[in-house]
Amino acid sequence: MEFREFTSEQEWFIIKVPSNWEEFPDGKGTYAFYDEDNWTGNFRITPLKWDNLKGIDKSPEYLTQEYEENISKNPKRLKLGAHDCVFYKEYLQEEENEVLMYNWTLGSNNTLFLISFSTDKANEGTEENEKEMEKIEYMIGSLQIH
Repeated sequence: MEFREFTSEQEWFIIKVPSNWEEFPDGKGTYAFYDEDNWTGNFRITPLKWDNLKGIDKSPEYLTQEYEENISKNPKRLKLGAHDCVFYKEYLQEEENEVLMYNWTLGSNNTLFLISFSTDKANEGTEENEKEMEKIEYMIGSLQIH
C-alpha cells in the first residue's frame, strides 16, 4: 500500500494517509479521511493546542485523565511510533446502524490529538478489520507534531 503525507492547515502536524483515501469536511479543526473506492470506515484526527503554558507540557496529565475517565471502556496505554497513547473502543447507535468506534488520544509539546476510526460493528473481528487497524496504527505512528 502506498501512503502520502498530509499536512494540516495550521501546519501543526504531518501524517501519512493511504494514497487512495479522500479527505472530507467534518467540522472546523477536524480532518477526516476514508477510502472512496472500498469504504471500510472513517478516520478522524482533531488537534488541540494549549497556549500560554510557559513551557509546561500538559499532555501526560491529560492522557492520565483520559484513561481514568474511560475506565469502563477498558482503555489501554499504547506506544505507536514515538507517541504514548490511550486507546479504547466503544459501540454507538447511529440511526439504524451499530457503529464500532476506536479512539486514540495522544499528545506532546502542548498539542493533544483526538483520533478515531469508525466502522460498522459487523466488521469487528474480521480479517479486513484487522488489516484496517494495522493501517490506522501505522498512520498514527507516522504522526509528526510541529
